Amino acid sequence: MSLSRAQRVARYGGRAPRYTSYPTANHFHDLGPEAVVDALSRLEPSVSVYAHVPYCTKLCWYCGCNTTIRRDRSIGESLVDGLLAELQLLVPHMGRHRMGQLALGGGTPNFLTDESLRRLMAGIEEVFDVDDATVRSIELDPRTVEPTQLTTLTELGFRRFSLGVQTLDPEVQQVVNRPLGAKRLWNIAHSLRSRGPTSLNLDLMVGLPRQTRQTLDGTLRSVLAIRPERLAVFQYAHMPSMRPAQKLLERHGLPGPEDRDELFQHVVERLSEAGYERVGFDHFALPDDPIAVAARHGKLERNFQGFTEDDSRDLLALGPSAIGRVGRLFYQNHRDVTPWREAVDAGVLPVARGLLSTDEDELLGSLIKDLMCRAETTLEPLGPLRADVEERLTPLVRDGLVAIEGDRVTVTDDGFDFVRAVAAVFDARLDRRAHAPVA
Repeated sequence: MSLSRAQRVARYGGRAPRYTSYPTANHFHDLGPEAVVDALSRLEPSVSVYAHVPYCTKLCWYCGCNTTIRRDRSIGESLVDGLLAELQLLVPHMGRHRMGQLALGGGTPNFLTDESLRRLMAGIEEVFDVDDATVRSIELDPRTVEPTQLTTLTELGFRRFSLGVQTLDPEVQQVVNRPLGAKRLWNIAHSLRSRGPTSLNLDLMVGLPRQTRQTLDGTLRSVLAIRPERLAVFQYAHMPSMRPAQKLLERHGLPGPEDRDELFQHVVERLSEAGYERVGFDHFALPDDPIAVAARHGKLERNFQGFTEDDSRDLLALGPSAIGRVGRLFYQNHRDVTPWREAVDAGVLPVARGLLSTDEDELLGSLIKDLMCRAETTLEPLGPLRADVEERLTPLVRDGLVAIEGDRVTVTDDGFDFVRAVAAVFDARLDRRAHAPVA
């Protein structure tokens, strides 16, 4: 018999991996730079590039990202020196390739000054072939981005901007230490759009302390007045053992799983009413946005930046903690700035860990991606793995999350919000004791 919504949340709403890769990064092990050097000789003709800027001027207490708090922005000049030096360490091993997409993330990429941004882009474009189709995207903190930076970024060819909003309710903002006025956000969006064709993504978060339907409605009214092309709506993950600052939120009370789910469903309904299409389990886009078009045509992809229309298999990673992929090789740089920079200065690729996927990993990864991006997959290629997977699927069929017809596994409408739990069934590396559904 199918479960109620509350029962599904209790049983399947736990911390299943987000599957931005398979195998997931917690399975990475010590890895030397020679593995990356070997893989670089087999790069695809077109690659994506990700550069990580770890610095923020102020810590948001909900934050789960790899950040370093600095107030002196001049340190960004040294970071750019390191990023460009790291890039030059790659060059002798990879030849020249087209850059399909470039993403600057963080941290806060607009921590960099205009001069540093120009120098970083000049160095990157010296190495790769770029053309009018090359997509340049950047994450911006709307609290600190300056008008001159908006001008600089558009002159450098950036057309996709992701603004970290999370909430626009003053009381919730005070609790999470992230004040931002709705008028400032609107002015930034207007300023960017006045500079030419622009795609805006706004990040929102549900499950924060003192967040209610009413506070969410106020945030959504302001956000929908801007009408961004995309929205990413994340459910807050409370992990104070890993992120000690999150402990500060507990004194204000945190919504439980069922309350957080109700808030998320409220956002889903409001965005649907406003004409947004749901893309994957936590992205939303206007119908003519490339990511929505890709989803409708079964071409949605998923990588370390989340859901995307970027079909580049190879992703080169620059900067501390950045994760890349070359063919079957996943690799991650040293997490902290100091060991990352020490390796670069010594002329060594700053790779700390990674993993070379097996044939089984590749197979299961493709099936998991099908589930995450298209809400369906097949059992047909599983061979000897099939019996175990079918056994693990049985309770999900009973509970109404999936339907099986022949070889085809389809995530139901009731199961869509729990697709991560469905994908976990196909994860041969998962510690099932730690991720077992609640009975």
